[in-house]
Amino acid sequence: MVDFHRLVIPVIIILVVGGTASFFLAYGFYPKKNVNINVGGACYEFLGSAFTEYKNLDTQKRMSILKAQYNAIEPPNALIPIIFSGTKNEITEFTDKYDIKIVEEQQVGDMNNKNNYIDKYIVKAMIAKPYFKQILNALTLQDFNPSTKTIQGSIGIQPNPFLTLEEGNEISIDTNNVMKRGIQQMIEDNYDGIKQAECRSS
Repeated sequence: MVDFHRLVIPVIIILVVGGTASFFLAYGFYPKKNVNINVGGACYEFLGSAFTEYKNLDTQKRMSILKAQYNAIEPPNALIPIIFSGTKNEITEFTDKYDIKIVEEQQVGDMNNKNNYIDKYIVKAMIAKPYFKQILNALTLQDFNPSTKTIQGSIGIQPNPFLTLEEGNEISIDTNNVMKRGIQQMIEDNYDGIKQAECRSS
């Protein structure tokens, strides 16, 4: 259950906890087909095209978060700590293209156990601000789609001295409000695939 009254959490924390990257990997393997949303005490289920549009709104929010975090980092050549996930080849191509320096790399699964081997890694790294801008400028909705997701669509910014807790809170509030307005507009327009649902505790 998505409750917009409880989503004001610093986005810096949301995007960088190690478990978050694992969650997005799992989401890619087992994509959901619906979401239940609580807006102002009324609950709705988004299915079909409504769920697709909800995912687009959520992706736009994630892209807005990254852009807002980037804009809050003032030094023009700052080194930004990031986290992302991908296959070994994807990581090599990605890090070479954007001159990314890997700090820590963790494999998903056990490479010594062929029954539990997954060619997927979670990486913590550093990237210069101008290169990060190039990544942002090239991002599209398809980069975040579970069926077409790219390594760029997994990127997040880690906690760093350039972003204060207050700035993180402001970014969280602003982006959540934009998404909430988009969802409310869908409900008001009777968007296809939206139906009223029973409110369930999360």
